[in-house]
Amino acid sequence: MVFIPQGARSDRTLIADTNPESAAELLDSMVQDYQRIENLGGLYSISLHPEILTSPNYESVIEPWLDYLSDSPNWKTSPMSLVNWWRKYEGLLMTAEQEGRRVVLRISNEGGETIDRIRLHLFYPTATESITITAERIRTPIPTYIYESSKDRIEITLEDIDPGENRTYFFE
Repeated sequence: MVFIPQGARSDRTLIADTNPESAAELLDSMVQDYQRIENLGGLYSISLHPEILTSPNYESVIEPWLDYLSDSPNWKTSPMSLVNWWRKYEGLLMTAEQEGRRVVLRISNEGGETIDRIRLHLFYPTATESITITAERIRTPIPTYIYESSKDRIEITLEDIDPGENRTYFFE
Protein backbone atom coordinates (compact mmCIF):
# COMPACT_ATOMS: atom_id res chain seq x y z
CA MET A 1 0.00 0.00 0.00
CA VAL A 2 2.98 2.33 -0.23
CA PHE A 3 2.85 3.75 -3.72
CA ILE A 4 5.80 4.73 -5.83
CA PRO A 5 4.15 6.32 -8.86
CA GLN A 6 5.54 6.16 -12.35
CA GLY A 7 5.60 9.95 -12.60
CA ALA A 8 3.76 12.57 -14.53
CA ARG A 9 3.31 12.43 -18.26
CA SER A 10 5.83 14.37 -20.29
CA ASP A 11 4.51 17.67 -21.62
CA ARG A 12 4.49 16.28 -25.15
CA THR A 13 2.48 13.21 -24.08
CA LEU A 14 0.17 15.34 -21.95
CA ILE A 15 -0.72 17.53 -24.92
CA ALA A 16 -1.14 14.50 -27.20
CA ASP A 17 -3.36 12.72 -24.63
CA THR A 18 -5.56 15.67 -23.65
CA ASN A 19 -5.58 17.57 -26.95
CA PRO A 20 -6.27 20.93 -25.30
CA GLU A 21 -8.07 23.49 -27.40
CA SER A 22 -7.00 26.43 -25.27
CA ALA A 23 -4.37 27.51 -22.80
CA ALA A 24 -6.89 27.15 -19.96
CA GLU A 25 -7.52 23.49 -20.88
CA LEU A 26 -3.78 22.83 -21.03
CA LEU A 27 -3.24 24.41 -17.60
CA ASP A 28 -6.11 22.35 -16.20
CA SER A 29 -4.52 19.14 -17.58
CA MET A 30 -1.17 20.06 -16.06
CA VAL A 31 -2.75 20.78 -12.65
CA GLN A 32 -4.65 17.46 -12.73
CA ASP A 33 -1.45 15.57 -13.57
CA TYR A 34 0.38 17.29 -10.72
CA GLN A 35 -2.45 16.58 -8.25
CA ARG A 36 -2.49 12.90 -9.24
CA ILE A 37 1.20 12.58 -8.40
CA GLU A 38 0.76 14.63 -5.20
CA ASN A 39 -2.12 12.41 -4.04
CA LEU A 40 0.11 9.37 -4.42
CA GLY A 41 2.89 11.06 -2.49
CA GLY A 42 5.15 10.97 -5.52
CA LEU A 43 7.96 13.00 -6.96
CA TYR A 44 7.07 15.57 -9.59
CA SER A 45 9.85 16.83 -11.78
CA ILE A 46 9.51 19.71 -14.25
CA SER A 47 11.03 19.31 -17.66
CA LEU A 48 9.93 21.40 -20.59
CA HIS A 49 10.47 20.22 -24.15
CA PRO A 50 11.72 23.08 -26.41
CA GLU A 51 9.21 22.20 -29.14
CA ILE A 52 6.33 22.45 -26.67
CA LEU A 53 7.63 25.64 -25.05
CA THR A 54 7.24 27.49 -28.34
CA SER A 55 3.69 26.34 -28.99
CA PRO A 56 1.03 29.07 -28.71
CA ASN A 57 -0.93 27.23 -26.00
CA TYR A 58 2.09 26.65 -23.81
CA GLU A 59 3.47 30.17 -23.93
CA SER A 60 0.51 31.67 -22.07
CA VAL A 61 0.43 28.77 -19.58
CA ILE A 62 3.99 28.75 -18.28
CA GLU A 63 3.67 31.76 -15.92
CA PRO A 64 0.40 30.61 -14.27
CA TRP A 65 1.81 27.07 -14.07
CA LEU A 66 4.96 28.18 -12.26
CA ASP A 67 2.82 30.39 -9.97
CA TYR A 68 0.64 27.37 -9.16
CA LEU A 69 3.67 25.24 -8.32
CA SER A 70 5.24 28.03 -6.25
CA ASP A 71 2.07 28.35 -4.16
CA SER A 72 1.91 24.62 -3.39
CA PRO A 73 3.11 23.61 0.10
CA ASN A 74 5.28 20.80 -1.23
CA TRP A 75 9.05 20.59 -1.03
CA LYS A 76 10.79 22.40 -3.85
CA THR A 77 14.42 21.49 -4.24
CA SER A 78 17.45 21.43 -6.47
CA PRO A 79 18.79 18.24 -8.05
CA MET A 80 21.80 18.28 -5.67
CA SER A 81 19.58 18.59 -2.57
CA LEU A 82 17.52 15.69 -3.86
CA VAL A 83 20.67 13.57 -4.29
CA ASN A 84 21.75 14.38 -0.73
CA TRP A 85 18.28 13.48 0.57
CA TRP A 86 18.39 10.10 -1.20
CA ARG A 87 21.87 9.39 0.17
CA LYS A 88 20.60 9.93 3.71
CA TYR A 89 17.45 7.83 3.27
CA GLU A 90 18.70 5.16 0.86
CA GLY A 91 19.10 2.59 3.63
CA LEU A 92 15.51 2.95 4.83
CA LEU A 93 13.46 -0.09 3.83
CA MET A 94 9.67 -0.18 4.21
CA THR A 95 7.03 -2.76 3.44
CA ALA A 96 3.30 -2.66 4.02
CA GLU A 97 0.95 -5.62 3.92
CA GLN A 98 -2.80 -5.47 4.26
CA GLU A 99 -4.57 -8.28 6.09
CA GLY A 100 -8.28 -7.50 5.88
CA ARG A 101 -8.72 -4.15 7.64
CA ARG A 102 -5.32 -4.40 9.37
CA VAL A 103 -2.09 -3.09 7.83
CA VAL A 104 1.35 -4.21 8.98
CA LEU A 105 4.10 -1.66 8.33
CA ARG A 106 7.72 -2.80 8.70
CA ILE A 107 10.54 -0.28 8.71
CA SER A 108 14.26 -0.99 8.81
CA ASN A 109 17.12 1.53 8.76
CA GLU A 110 19.98 -0.31 7.05
CA GLY A 111 21.88 2.94 6.44
CA GLY A 112 24.62 4.51 8.50
CA GLU A 113 22.72 7.62 9.63
CA THR A 114 19.89 8.23 12.08
CA ILE A 115 16.70 9.21 10.28
CA ASP A 116 15.61 12.28 12.24
CA ARG A 117 12.19 12.55 10.64
CA ILE A 118 10.43 11.16 7.62
CA ARG A 119 6.87 11.34 6.35
CA LEU A 120 5.28 8.63 4.29
CA HIS A 121 1.86 8.13 2.79
CA LEU A 122 0.05 4.87 3.31
CA PHE A 123 -2.84 4.18 0.95
CA TYR A 124 -5.46 2.73 3.26
CA PRO A 125 -8.97 2.73 1.74
CA THR A 126 -10.53 0.74 4.63
CA ALA A 127 -9.29 3.16 7.32
CA THR A 128 -11.61 5.23 9.49
CA GLU A 129 -11.15 8.27 11.74
CA SER A 130 -10.51 5.99 14.73
CA ILE A 131 -7.29 4.28 13.64
CA THR A 132 -5.32 2.45 16.29
CA ILE A 133 -1.56 2.14 15.86
CA THR A 134 0.38 -0.35 17.97
CA ALA A 135 3.99 -1.47 17.83
CA GLU A 136 5.36 -4.99 17.88
CA ARG A 137 7.88 -4.14 20.62
CA ILE A 138 7.27 -2.37 23.92
CA ARG A 139 8.70 1.17 24.13
CA THR A 140 8.76 1.59 20.36
CA PRO A 141 7.67 5.17 19.66
CA ILE A 142 4.22 5.30 18.05
CA PRO A 143 4.24 7.55 14.97
CA THR A 144 1.99 10.55 14.63
CA TYR A 145 -0.42 10.52 11.71
CA ILE A 146 -3.01 12.50 9.80
CA TYR A 147 -5.94 10.60 8.29
CA GLU A 148 -7.00 12.00 4.92
CA SER A 149 -10.36 10.43 4.10
CA SER A 150 -10.70 12.27 0.78
CA LYS A 151 -7.48 10.63 -0.46
CA ASP A 152 -7.91 7.24 1.29
CA ARG A 153 -4.51 7.60 2.89
CA ILE A 154 -2.69 8.21 6.14
CA GLU A 155 0.26 10.57 6.34
CA ILE A 156 2.62 9.05 8.91
CA THR A 157 5.52 10.85 10.56
CA LEU A 158 8.33 8.67 11.91
CA GLU A 159 11.17 10.07 14.01
CA ASP A 160 14.58 9.05 15.32
CA ILE A 161 15.17 5.75 13.56
CA ASP A 162 18.71 4.71 14.45
CA PRO A 163 21.04 2.79 12.09
CA GLY A 164 20.25 -0.93 12.31
CA GLU A 165 16.89 -0.29 13.99
CA ASN A 166 13.79 -2.24 12.91
CA ARG A 167 10.21 -1.28 13.72
CA THR A 168 6.91 -3.03 13.06
CA TYR A 169 3.58 -1.21 13.38
CA PHE A 170 0.03 -2.49 13.21
CA PHE A 171 -2.73 -0.20 11.90
CA GLU A 172 -6.29 -1.20 12.77
